[in-house]
Amino acid sequence: RHSARRKMHRVEDVLALVVAVALVLCTDASRSEENVDPGKGLRLRMKFDFGWLFNLGDAAHQELCPATAFMTFDKMYCEGWGHQAAYQLQEDECRIYCCGDPSCAGYVYKDGWCAVGNSLSGCVSGDYNSTGGIRTVPAAIVQPPASGPQSTSFDDSHWRTLDVPHDFIVETLPGPDDEWNHGFRPKNVSWYRKHFELDASFANRSVYLEFDGVFRSSDMWLNGEFLGHHSSGYTSFRHRIDNVPGVQFGGKNVLAIRVDPRGNEGWWYEGGGVYRHTWLTVAAPVHIAQYGVYVPSNVTGPVDRSSGKPRADATVSIFTDLENFATASDAEFSVTSEIFDPSGNSVWSADVPVVGAKLPLSQTAELKAALLWEQDPEGSALYTLVSTLVQGGSAVDSVNTTFGVRKLGFDSAKGFFLNDQSVKVKGMCNHQDFAGVGTAVPDRLQEFRVDLLQSFGVNAWRMSHNPPNPELLDIADRKGLLVWDENRMFGDFETWYTDMADLIKRDRNHPSVIWWSLCNEYGCLQLSDNVTLTIGKRFRD
Repeated sequence: RHSARRKMHRVEDVLALVVAVALVLCTDASRSEENVDPGKGLRLRMKFDFGWLFNLGDAAHQELCPATAFMTFDKMYCEGWGHQAAYQLQEDECRIYCCGDPSCAGYVYKDGWCAVGNSLSGCVSGDYNSTGGIRTVPAAIVQPPASGPQSTSFDDSHWRTLDVPHDFIVETLPGPDDEWNHGFRPKNVSWYRKHFELDASFANRSVYLEFDGVFRSSDMWLNGEFLGHHSSGYTSFRHRIDNVPGVQFGGKNVLAIRVDPRGNEGWWYEGGGVYRHTWLTVAAPVHIAQYGVYVPSNVTGPVDRSSGKPRADATVSIFTDLENFATASDAEFSVTSEIFDPSGNSVWSADVPVVGAKLPLSQTAELKAALLWEQDPEGSALYTLVSTLVQGGSAVDSVNTTFGVRKLGFDSAKGFFLNDQSVKVKGMCNHQDFAGVGTAVPDRLQEFRVDLLQSFGVNAWRMSHNPPNPELLDIADRKGLLVWDENRMFGDFETWYTDMADLIKRDRNHPSVIWWSLCNEYGCLQLSDNVTLTIGKRFRD
């Protein structure tokens, strides 16, 4: 009895802690849209999280990819196709996963496992005890009815008002017929809408809507015009909107998002909805590309710890890519790169002309006695590169990139070394969801998790099993937490190669990222050597 009471009290204490954390950490500090100025006031990046409308369920009442879109088959095997969705699925969930990717050529279903691919060249018939379907109609997204939720005239007055990040599955009640790995909670097609205005001054600029993560298979419309489809529930993406017919500058616009989380990407709780931050970015017609700045470093001198902090001479390579949606000549442009040390002091600066240059632009900086990034929960050494695009002598765009200088070593006999010191990796695999909030984890709760792990003596986090929240990597950079950045790769499928490239470009400047994942657990083991080699080569390139 006493043991049972103690266990009950422990459970009550844990529940009280969860409630307290939720109340303290999940409260948003600001109720207004946040303007993030990445450098010199030349580019606007505004938080787009507030004032959304939400409808649980498919307000269009239309299956956008019906079973009739597939020719069924039995007993087929397809070489290189990956087990993307989880075990213990139904066949219709496997079909829906394929429907959610325009490049998917078909699916194979067997005993709760789902495999998909974008080429039928490796498919053969035989005694494989499988069923499935081959796509027989074009994979273009079917438009909802003209009066559907994507329409500007649609009546959304009864929809719920909320802020994102938002996981709508964690809000539903469990039922006996739903998947156990989602807490027996139903997965529904649902819709978001947002009414917003664009300043008239944005009319001659490049304007993007950016999403850190939407789970999953999202379709978007602006003022009834289809913007595009994004399959992955974990990779970040964006849509350019300044060139969309009917976009209103100085007037009202309506963004509509259809989200379909029914096709699993994993075998764990994945949630559903616009569950990460959203942004409105405004830049000059010619501007520095998204993830267009890459700042790798190489320690060239011995590591000196005599001052208490590790220092060494280092070479920093700077690569800058541009996007041009204007008719201006390259001769008018140059890029100024300036590096600031962790104390905010300028330590290096140089210009490079754009005319006649091959993109990305390339520069090299030599840093003397650079402070090295290391595991320091109180604050790891971070440098800032300010990249400024100059046109005719005037700055037109600027981007800040945080990076760290560090020396990595891997020895099969001695282990891992950071800045010439042996480091025993004491890591944990953690999924992104958290009690009470599902996958829509607030930034302050992310920091709480990192602090708690480090208080346990943990020094590394494997991002199980998907590209993580960008803000979590920022926290890991600041606090010196080592990161295994995880890729959702299960086979030779072009969509997953694109996801892998997006992951690398987005996260490559984070000094906390020490390891990269080619593919995930069983997804690696079930591939042939040829497919695994292909993935490795694509990753390297």
